[in-house]
Amino acid sequence: MDDQNLTAAVLDALNAYHDLEALEAVQLASLQITRHLRRGLAVSSLMAAHATGLAVRRLVDQALAQLDRDQPAAADLLRLRFRQGRLVRELTDERRIGISTFYERQHKALAALATIVAEMEAQAGTASASRRRALMALLPPPTYRELVGCEEHLTFLAQTLTSSLSRPGYPLAITGLGGLGKTSLAREALVHWLAEHQPAIERILWATVAQGDGPAGLPEGRRERYALDQVLSQLGEQLDEPVNALPGNEQRLRLLAGRLAWEPSVVVIDNVETPDEVSLALTIANVLAPVAQLLITSRHRIDQTNVQPVELRELGVEDALRLMHLEAQRLRIEPLDDSTGREFYRHIGGNPLALKLVVAQTGYLPASPVLEGLHKREPSMHRLFAHVYDTSWQLLSERAQQILLGLVLLPPAGATWTGLRVAAESGGDRCDDTALAGAVDELAALSLLQVSPALDPVYSLHRLTYRFLERKLKLLEEENEE
Repeated sequence: MDDQNLTAAVLDALNAYHDLEALEAVQLASLQITRHLRRGLAVSSLMAAHATGLAVRRLVDQALAQLDRDQPAAADLLRLRFRQGRLVRELTDERRIGISTFYERQHKALAALATIVAEMEAQAGTASASRRRALMALLPPPTYRELVGCEEHLTFLAQTLTSSLSRPGYPLAITGLGGLGKTSLAREALVHWLAEHQPAIERILWATVAQGDGPAGLPEGRRERYALDQVLSQLGEQLDEPVNALPGNEQRLRLLAGRLAWEPSVVVIDNVETPDEVSLALTIANVLAPVAQLLITSRHRIDQTNVQPVELRELGVEDALRLMHLEAQRLRIEPLDDSTGREFYRHIGGNPLALKLVVAQTGYLPASPVLEGLHKREPSMHRLFAHVYDTSWQLLSERAQQILLGLVLLPPAGATWTGLRVAAESGGDRCDDTALAGAVDELAALSLLQVSPALDPVYSLHRLTYRFLERKLKLLEEENEE
């Protein structure tokens, strides 16, 4: 906004000073400084609908207070004219000046006030950039360098997140089969949203539903309760709230809701895989959605009227070819020619994880035997992943296989090198950094281990990789029993 337009916007705000509804429509309402002031307001539920108007009024008051320190006569003129509603004729008579002189002084006062607002906006921009970086740091590290085929979803999610903050109670749910990139889409949507829309939120909380059966011996009926305990514990830890000290999950949820009511937040519940876990996520959403924006990723469709679904589907052929090319570049292997890539797509479809795994295998094997194996497997997604993982397993050295089995203990959010070592040595065998680094290179080259592109990388496994390892460990246990 240039100086002339900003001066006009300041005049509009002064004219609407006593009308909160009108203040919400002025141009100053869209400034970063206004959003910053809005977050700092403590308003009653009756006035919450006019929070933006109150923030604009506070902006005007603060700018006038600063003008009063530098140019008290100019600030006094604007207060009398607009805040007290004095008539121009009254003010010219009191000052014994003509109307033209009065309007000249008013224009100069407005320009000075606009300059102060511009300075406040610049300072808010610096603070906003810092806050955005702080919010980005709350997201899990990326496991991708570029998302392919998700542009429409990203735009929709960013727009929906922005509108949802003004009408809480409507969770978003990204649904789709395993391996389609639901977690990556959720993360990238928040990155895109933070960069483009400068949302007025204070926190991002990210809880991942742990897979598996929980502690040994846990009864069947207790598994859902155990998963809920874990999610609430994660949320409480991120809020520095001692939720585990409370006797039941109902009290824990009330504590979290009370805290979030005062801090505009986004809460992500990631990795919902079973119908019982859908029920778990909805239990949380029913309590927290009125005070925070909920974003759920789930393999199961969530059919609830107040949940806004985003269904993730397989990539089309052109996007799949692009992904395969990018993966070959990332792994520094020979890219597939277009004809071979289309043949892979014919056997695999557009599941991003499956495509990444088979492209990685072509760094060890010619494309023809990889395709032949895909042609022979049974035509189901479950069998596809079983075959692809088994093939990748056979390409690993024995040392890398043993270390991968230990990584089943990696936390869902991943771990740095120290945590990776602890998990790798869980079987009892110690390995030095050189041996571990060699195994990590093997696992990453076959896309079995996700390594975030950062100076201090985070190492993590895809949820389907956990499932493969659990199946592998169970088979090994059965073999040992025999």
